[in-house]
Amino acid sequence: MADPQFRPRALLDRFNIEVISTTDPATSDLGHHAKLRADGLGERVLPTFRPDRLAYLDRPTWRADVAELAKVSGIDTTTYDGFLDALRSRRAAFVEAGARATDHGHLLADTTPMEVSAARELYSRILGGAEASETEVAAFAAHMLYQMAAMSCEDGLVMQIHPGVLRDHNSAIWKTYGSDKGYDIPVQTEFTRALRPMLDRFGTDPRFRVILFTVDETSYSRELAPIAATYPSVRLGAPWWFLDSPEGMRRFREFAVETAGFYNTSGFVDDTRAYASIPARHDLFRRVDAGYLARLVLEHRLSMDEAVETAVDLTYNLPKESYPRP
Repeated sequence: MADPQFRPRALLDRFNIEVISTTDPATSDLGHHAKLRADGLGERVLPTFRPDRLAYLDRPTWRADVAELAKVSGIDTTTYDGFLDALRSRRAAFVEAGARATDHGHLLADTTPMEVSAARELYSRILGGAEASETEVAAFAAHMLYQMAAMSCEDGLVMQIHPGVLRDHNSAIWKTYGSDKGYDIPVQTEFTRALRPMLDRFGTDPRFRVILFTVDETSYSRELAPIAATYPSVRLGAPWWFLDSPEGMRRFREFAVETAGFYNTSGFVDDTRAYASIPARHDLFRRVDAGYLARLVLEHRLSMDEAVETAVDLTYNLPKESYPRP
């Protein structure tokens, strides 16, 4: 670890990493990215806008996060309209810092918008100290996903949604160590009805791009592949978390590609927090893809030239195309 060749920046070159992104809360002042940009790494290490803390009214820190949003944006967030303006302002700051995408780790994929008057009333009431019901929490979270899609049409940030994990499953661990310390368990996730409000409004808008991830692999062939094959704004993200394993990756190709095709997917987009594991993870996925493509060649469903071209695209071109500059 003391060897300079193992320093994080040195590993960018050693691993041949062209672009890597961090995930940053909407309230981040992006100071670390300003330092990286000053050091000449602004095109290589990019921020990603993640507003989850502000989307869930039942988070213990929600009011404090709203206040922090006002502080970092310089916009009054005591009203719902000011809250949205502050989010737009932070998104613009992320774009200026090089961001390509937003990231949304909601429990559900619901994107049903609320009436503006109802959203204003709920926001003011909870900010004033009232407790939100479970129904209100879910409704506001769904509404915020819809609002984030609308903002993506405005500023060009690619929207990433990865629902379907019940976090803090073990209450004793949660009480002892706090939120997001493990015991995260996948839940069955419904996409077709949940995404309809968003896709009905933005799914064919050329300004919109959304990448869908899931840990509920039963939804690949039933819902996600048909959605990606239908709406030009949608791409399927790579298997992640519980599914970024050899068999999980193979099942993804078998379940999704026949309907969605290769080119309605994002290619392999790694999501690891284990920086040193990046080369091994990419190597694994490329081997799985090569094996799947080899089978298609042996079955005379692809020519060798087509398979090689597809392998290159899945490895390099599709990930870059999936995250264009805003």
